[in-house]
Amino acid sequence: MENRITNFASTILSVMGKERENHMDCPFEIANEILKSGVREKCLIVSVDAVPKYLTEQRADLFEKVIKHAPNTVELITVMPSVTPVCYGAMFSGTTPDKNGIPCYVEPMVTSEIIQPTLSVTPFTQTLVKNGKKVAVVTCNNGCIKSMLYGRDADLYIVDGDDDKKMAQTAYDLLDGDYDVVFLYQLDYDYTQHKVSPTGEKAITKLKEKVEVFDWLCKKATKVWEDKKYMLVFNSDHGCHEVEGKKGAHGENCADDMQLKYYFGWNK
Repeated sequence: MENRITNFASTILSVMGKERENHMDCPFEIANEILKSGVREKCLIVSVDAVPKYLTEQRADLFEKVIKHAPNTVELITVMPSVTPVCYGAMFSGTTPDKNGIPCYVEPMVTSEIIQPTLSVTPFTQTLVKNGKKVAVVTCNNGCIKSMLYGRDADLYIVDGDDDKKMAQTAYDLLDGDYDVVFLYQLDYDYTQHKVSPTGEKAITKLKEKVEVFDWLCKKATKVWEDKKYMLVFNSDHGCHEVEGKKGAHGENCADDMQLKYYFGWNK
């Protein structure tokens, strides 16, 4: 079986001892390995926009602190078109764009008249809440995660603007609470690579910052959850590639945009 981003939702549900929704694809095989040491009570997910698989290999040195906390990897492909709303829609829903209500890019918007993009099926975060879990999602005011999870039971912590540092601090503070799942979105690697290319110096600096954030949050999570069974995840929605003019882009059905690597770590 080829691993796909649509397998992620049921993986989280499975390792936390919850049944997946009928529309969701089956879990990654790694779920069985995790469950050998017990159902997970807590989960931290740090999701960094646009990190391609090839970068995890060409610049493996950048990911050493990710591997320290989450040494187990799953290689997978995302969905087309490989753009942020479509890919996060597939990640949260556990099913393909033609079935989840987000088949193409639309400008994210939440107003009294319109909420878009929005999922037509239940996301894994809502399933967790329905089954007694407390879920926090930290994201930006201008992005698609806000709209697709709006009114879907999870507690949304919306940070004004596109401020990754404030979002990270919010997630850090939430780890002191009683949340079972903390999901953090980070966007400015993608924002920067569009301007300077995926491997441009400024983009790589941003990616290093995301790895430091993951390290920082994992250290906190493993301390506050030391008496719990937990899982730590570092993942992304799609990749990216360089185009003419030394700038980054994505949205194509090519390996650079479609291939991803997810990192998982858990205690015994």
